[in-house]
Amino acid sequence: MSNSSGLAEQRVLVTGASGFLGRHLLQKLLRAGASVYVNSRQAGSAEGGLQWCQADLADLAAADRLIGAVKPDVIFHLASHGYGAPGQEHVRPTLRNDLLATLNTMTAALDHRPRRIILVGSLEEPEVSDGDMVPCSPYAAAKSAGSAYARMFHRLYDLPVTIARVFMAYGPGQPSRKIIAHTIKALHDGQPLEITDGDRQLDFVYVDDVIEGLVAVAEANAVEGRRIDLGTGEATAIRTVVEQLVSISGTGAVPVFKSAAARRNPPVRMANVDEAAAVIGWRATTTLEMYM
Repeated sequence: MSNSSGLAEQRVLVTGASGFLGRHLLQKLLRAGASVYVNSRQAGSAEGGLQWCQADLADLAAADRLIGAVKPDVIFHLASHGYGAPGQEHVRPTLRNDLLATLNTMTAALDHRPRRIILVGSLEEPEVSDGDMVPCSPYAAAKSAGSAYARMFHRLYDLPVTIARVFMAYGPGQPSRKIIAHTIKALHDGQPLEITDGDRQLDFVYVDDVIEGLVAVAEANAVEGRRIDLGTGEATAIRTVVEQLVSISGTGAVPVFKSAAARRNPPVRMANVDEAAAVIGWRATTTLEMYM
């Protein structure tokens, strides 16, 4: 990744920084010369120039104290429950840690007015063009509602928020519950490889490209109130990815593909790469083949 100077000496707050994207973003911001403030539910070390905070963003007073103390120029809001499964047990955690935390962060920002807020959206959010506006999971419902509130906050209250809709990110340090990391770990450990939704097609995007895109959103002009896709614009079936990894491993493993009734006929969504290129000057440069 190239080093960016647009955030040099800017006060940047990253929420949800202990997650997959957050950890990669922090290193990019430090190299860019930003003053980086980190909020996470987990305690962190002050080493490396990071300034750690712990505030429960589901508590509006705590969110207000955090943003009032940091006085950030830019906020990257990545805080999330982080599970896209359809199970009922994810309803309340996503309501609290995705939607309520997002609302409180934006509400607190109204009083302290950062230059830009980047809200991370998801490919799981339903769209009118799909012909079915029913979310496929509690996570999708919370993310969709958060994006809707963000557009409202911009239109009604002039909050400088931009939604960066991240597609299926992958790369080093990803949790093993994610498809590529899960497959690699199972092959390494010699465990049975059972995969759900093998025929589902996803726009896989490498984490370094995502981080470059997030920073480009922070630096771009006149993107407030917009949603910008961060993906490759190409869809690949989960089955294809798994079979390629099995072939590379040389283990002779035979993956078992299972259907997921709760996700019947999920829509194929690909990033609008031309819009991202035109608006923020960004395109993904890493392909699945290059990674594998």
